[in-house]
Amino acid sequence: MQLFSVPVMYSMKSVSSIFLVLSLLGCQATDSDTGETLVIVECHSNDTENLLQNPEFTIGAGTSMPEHWRMSQHAGVQAYTIQALNGELAIDKFAEQHWLLVTQAIKTESVAGESVIFTAEMQQNMTDDGWTQVLEPGGGLSIIIHGTEPEAPLRQKLLLNSSLQHEPKLGVFDWTPVSVDFVVPVGTTRLEVGFLHQANGDMAIRNPALRITGEHPSTCE
Repeated sequence: MQLFSVPVMYSMKSVSSIFLVLSLLGCQATDSDTGETLVIVECHSNDTENLLQNPEFTIGAGTSMPEHWRMSQHAGVQAYTIQALNGELAIDKFAEQHWLLVTQAIKTESVAGESVIFTAEMQQNMTDDGWTQVLEPGGGLSIIIHGTEPEAPLRQKLLLNSSLQHEPKLGVFDWTPVSVDFVVPVGTTRLEVGFLHQANGDMAIRNPALRITGEHPSTCE
């Protein structure tokens, strides 16, 4: 458990007379002289749990894909190779095709209604030269959410389809952090995050993470 410096409201006594007891059930302060419970502003760490499984892209038994990740591409000829090595996922395109997705499904009960951030480091050698599709060319983060809305609780629909909403997303560059912030709707029943290859060339990903950001008091630095 990470410890934090927290602002404390206390009576006008010497600070040396105050003994703070930090409980695992919540921050609590006790005046060592009077036993009076004091008020502490609760703070949360920005370094919250990574909700992704296997962010190191370890290959699963009996398969060529990293465990917990799945691949899908536009119908037609197989046009991509995927290689996972040393914590990096490399996607190379060798034939004409529209797009490829590598995604992971997230347990929605842990994130529904939450503000989250999806991050990764990306390396690219991609271009739109010869790109003839109407789809926006690029490579990067993808977020797909299905679920229901309050007015139609029995009807499943696409609630969010976000792709390449960051910079850079097309070009030649070395390892660069990219991120997308979003809110997971309360009615979410399926959340998939991953990586979209939608241009010509190759790209690589490392250190992906999906974390709940939440609201942090301005006094918590």
